[in-house]
Amino acid sequence: MKKHLRTLLILSLLFMMTFSIMPVFAASASVKASSSVQIGTTFTVTLSFSGGDIYIAGVTASVSFDSDKIKYVSCSGDGEANISGNGGSIVLETTSTSKKSLSIKLKFKALAEGETKISLTKSDIADWDGKTIGTPTSSKKITITKKEEKPETDPVKPDPVKPDPVKPDPVKPDPITPSEPVVPEEVKTAIPIDIYGEKQYLWRTLTNVKLPENFTTKTIVYDGEQIQAAVNEANDLTIMYFTDDKGTNGSFYIYNGYNQFYKFKEIEIGGNHYIPLNSVGDEELPKGYNQSMIELNGESILVWSNTDKPDFSYIYALNRETNYKGLYVFENNEKTIQRADRKALELILESEKEENETIIPIDDNPTPEPEPQKEPEKDTRNVFERILDDNQIMVVLLSILGAALVIIAIMTGVIIVNKKKRKARIIARKRIMSEAQKEADDFNKRAEKTLDEIKENDQVSNEETAEPEETHEETEAVETSDIEENPEVKETPEEDTEE
Repeated sequence: MKKHLRTLLILSLLFMMTFSIMPVFAASASVKASSSVQIGTTFTVTLSFSGGDIYIAGVTASVSFDSDKIKYVSCSGDGEANISGNGGSIVLETTSTSKKSLSIKLKFKALAEGETKISLTKSDIADWDGKTIGTPTSSKKITITKKEEKPETDPVKPDPVKPDPVKPDPVKPDPITPSEPVVPEEVKTAIPIDIYGEKQYLWRTLTNVKLPENFTTKTIVYDGEQIQAAVNEANDLTIMYFTDDKGTNGSFYIYNGYNQFYKFKEIEIGGNHYIPLNSVGDEELPKGYNQSMIELNGESILVWSNTDKPDFSYIYALNRETNYKGLYVFENNEKTIQRADRKALELILESEKEENETIIPIDDNPTPEPEPQKEPEKDTRNVFERILDDNQIMVVLLSILGAALVIIAIMTGVIIVNKKKRKARIIARKRIMSEAQKEADDFNKRAEKTLDEIKENDQVSNEETAEPEETHEETEAVETSDIEENPEVKETPEEDTEE
């Protein structure tokens, strides 16, 4: 019994080790796209990732391509995908897929004729425990051809032998067409959003948009949709591009992360360029400073001013040259700006606290609108706690565990039955071998006995054959001796004969 329990324990450990190792080798990736595209067309490349039997928590992948032949346009697909990088290499990050496989669709534009290759040079597929279950790579070759030209002969043209000088050439375009405005492709897929009562169209990609200095593109998720935004990573600033329904009057809007936007503005003061922000973050201002609007370089700028001190106002802005974000003091008469003296500001705030004066909180909204939604609390649970709280994942895990136990039980039963069969076969083989050996021994004994009998018979036959010869010789010898002893007897017949 102990031996069976030990065997069952070893089999269980081996099975669980195999079960945990198998997904590593089962992870895979592929790159799929059309083998041939034409210059100027936009085509789709599908990156597919599979975790085998393991649910994928996220994927990080590096994609390289020839930027002289093709250009990255946009991204869509499963999970929350973030795209970073520039030129001929991009880095793709996806999270929270809760699937065993996922696919990401990348759009590229063909630029030049020739053969090129899109390569998945590096990937890291992780499970919900944060472990890597595979690092597959793949690639796809694409041939870029010239755009097919329309044939010069048009079958609907009138007979060239009989031209009609009055009738317009049917091949010529409609004279109304050139006057119609050309709507960019980005507007056709843009997302309509109301901003301060005016409908604007949010572009999904920034491929054909010039970015402000110190900003790079990044794919984010807005209202469940993947949008390519411009970000300033150092100052945690995100902007998105909007136009009207015709693709004109385009401008960037700052996104505060709560589905709220305000216009991205840039003002020049003293040779420096500043980006005013509608929130002071965690800053505190002295008593009496409230929000107000001022006109500066043709733009309406949000400031915090005090009616008792009309010469100065506070502006919260980002300096594009120095990349510094914080409070600035703006002199309303001379139109000059400088960084706020933090030590002096702290002294004012401390003196107000000592006098038990209430510091006026700063409203982050420039207009008297309803209070903004509070930032949702970050999920501090670890992966194990999230799995325990997720009923669907627990059901899947319990199903896997139950299946593993059933498989272990079946394998154990099969092994025990096979062992018994093997033991029975060994016993039967030994019995057969023993009986065969016994029969062989009996046969050998009978054969030896038969040989002995044959030998004895041969000997007796030889003796019987030799005995008559000896008797004949003895007879002859006796006769000879009798003649010699009795000569008279021998001669008697002769005498009789003579007579």
